[in-house]
Parts: sequence; structure tokens; C-alpha cells
Amino acid sequence: MLAAILILIGITGFKLKKVQVSGNELYSDQQIKDSVLNDEYSWNTLYVVFKYRLFQMRKIPFIDEMEIEMVSPGTIHIKVYEKAMIGYIAVNNQNVYFDKDGFVVEISKRQIEHVPKVDGIECKEVIVYEKLNLDDENVLSFY
Repeated sequence: MLAAILILIGITGFKLKKVQVSGNELYSDQQIKDSVLNDEYSWNTLYVVFKYRLFQMRKIPFIDEMEIEMVSPGTIHIKVYEKAMIGYIAVNNQNVYFDKDGFVVEISKRQIEHVPKVDGIECKEVIVYEKLNLDDENVLSFY
């Protein structure tokens, strides 16, 4: 009887109503929510929190880690830790921003503050979310 009452409380008392997302710049709040709430039981706050504490979360490009915590029985908070852009190169009048592993994070005309331009690296073709096509893979090792 006690187990049935606890299960009933777990099901009815922990319905997910609100998701807070912080720390994300490269991905929208909705993209983060969709990647975390990705199965049929994700409507339950307890389930979501324990799922990501007990099991490995699938890897998402440009995200180092995500922490999920329960704020209240109906609210979770997702803290996103994105990989940092270490630099950019100019290709075809566009700025190509990349992370420490050489993966292209963004291609745009905008100038992002505090991201240095890297000279001496040339690429003919760049694709977002793919690795820079470099002749020497070790060129980024000093970053």
C-alpha cells in the first residue's frame, strides 16, 4: 500500500511544467530542451533528473557538459557548459570560428569580441560542425 502511494505521488506530484536553461549561446533554449527531454517519460521531473544522474547523456557538438537539477517538483534547471571558441580564420569574406579541437562552431560575418583572429591557417572549404581541413593537425596544439 505504501509503495503504491509513493508511486502515485511520484507520478502526479512531479509533472514537469517548466524548464529553465542557462549558459547556452550556440544552441537555443528549445534545442537544449529537445535534447534533454527526448523520450516518452520526460514529462516527469524525477525521471529526468535521475536519468541524467545515472546514465551518460548523449554527446552534443560544442557542449562540454550539462547539469540538470530539480528546482521544484514541477521545474528543472539545465546548466549548459559550451566549448569555448579559441579563434577564427577568414575564409571567403566570412569569419570561421572554431574550438580547441578544430571543429567549426560558426561561420558568419559578425565579429565576436575576445575571440582572436588566427593567421597562418588556410582552408579552402569549411563546414559548420565539422573539423577544419588542415594540412597539419598539430597547428592548433599550442592553443
